[in-house]
Amino acid sequence: IKEEIVWEELKKSNKGNRKYDTDRQDARQTINPVSISPAEKIIVKLMLEDASFIGVVKDNLRPFDFKNPEVRILVEKLFNLNKDTSFVHAARLINCMEDKAAANLISYIVNEEIEIRDKERNMADCIKVIKKEHRDARLKDIQNSLALAQKNGYDEEVRSLLEEFNSLVKSNV
Repeated sequence: IKEEIVWEELKKSNKGNRKYDTDRQDARQTINPVSISPAEKIIVKLMLEDASFIGVVKDNLRPFDFKNPEVRILVEKLFNLNKDTSFVHAARLINCMEDKAAANLISYIVNEEIEIRDKERNMADCIKVIKKEHRDARLKDIQNSLALAQKNGYDEEVRSLLEEFNSLVKSNV
């Protein structure tokens, strides 16, 4: 049954009651995806489908490497799961989420149709993308801080920032 048909029938049976119309809008707002990168979405989907990927992600990324705050919360929760589980129960995870947006994110990702053929390769590629995005953002922050430090004459800070910048540029991410 299509959602539109259900809402139309509900409206017919409750004419004059505007609450249902606003409930529908609220439901749609919580279901609509937030800004989440494809790499983050694939990583979370793989972790939800196969708990063995949680360890792979945990070994390579930290929660703050993820841009989306709801994804960060979800990744932290997945990292803290019992290592003995081979399957993540999405329904149980949703129930234990205190943040409604993170719980909605689980529903959105689990129900999203994403065809992933080579899961290991996709996971490795997505980890590289997230690391690169994180590194690029850090390089931009260093450049901004460097310009400010040079403008204000903080020579020690300039030297330290240049060392960090060069180290990040040389790193293979």
